[in-house]
Amino acid sequence: MDGEKEVQWRDSSLEDIKAFPDEAKIEAGYQLGRVQNVLDPENFKWFKTVGSEVKEIRIKQTDSIF
Repeated sequence: MDGEKEVQWRDSSLEDIKAFPDEAKIEAGYQLGRVQNVLDPENFKWFKTVGSEVKEIRIKQTDSIF
């Protein structure tokens, strides 16, 4: 997609997502796609200790939040 922003992985973040259950990986990919296209994730909280515009994407699967 033209104009899509690049995901910049930090530390173990890519490996962490790869370890998610399949359903959570699919949801993470969808939410990252939203962010890459300048949309807010559907469920997030501000992560101001990292940066003023940083959003933590929240993914809920059954009883766990990833």
